[in-house]
Amino acid sequence: MLEEETNSAVIGVTSTTTKIKTNMKEDLKPREDIEIIEQYKEDAVIYGYKGVFAYDAWLEINELYFFNSLKPIQIIWGITNYSRSLGNINKNRMMLHDSIYCPVSEIVWDTDKKMFGKKYTYDVILHEMIHQHAHQFQPQYKEKPFYTSHNNPFWCSEVVRIGELLGYELKAVPQKLRRIEGKVKTFIPDGHLTRKELASFPGCIRPAGYYLNK
Repeated sequence: MLEEETNSAVIGVTSTTTKIKTNMKEDLKPREDIEIIEQYKEDAVIYGYKGVFAYDAWLEINELYFFNSLKPIQIIWGITNYSRSLGNINKNRMMLHDSIYCPVSEIVWDTDKKMFGKKYTYDVILHEMIHQHAHQFQPQYKEKPFYTSHNNPFWCSEVVRIGELLGYELKAVPQKLRRIEGKVKTFIPDGHLTRKELASFPGCIRPAGYYLNK
């Protein structure tokens, strides 16, 4: 039986989203795509409430931030590669680590368990959906040898775009190695997100205590 919780997946969305969306095509999600997600949700009850919540969040994020352009994808829960990643994704499946929703240990990834829950999970799904967007529309970034999944033009542009939807003015560009004062270092233009911040978006822009406020 699922836990008794609200069905809404809306977390931390600003009115800016609605304003920007009106400037883009209002293509409604094809009914067959929604039906596919509903079928996935039925199977997801084996994971408890978090399984259903993940699909509700996916549908909402797809509408608010990707304007229903992403294709339905299966979301499974378990232990990610070497237990180090919060989630990962390929063309057909998103995998989320069990601990991001309700960890058993008091400390997970050097983080107090109180930080994890619906808000944290929502942001992890948003992060993975940016990767899904890249897989679906911009796979060519991988052709550049110095680009990584979080350090390429498409990822940086999406971080800036979605950051605006969340109410933030961000600057981000792919970062390269340069010789600075005789030493080879990663060059980060002033005021731009670091590679660590790019890899942890959107968590890197959330205010202190954001995830603690359930």
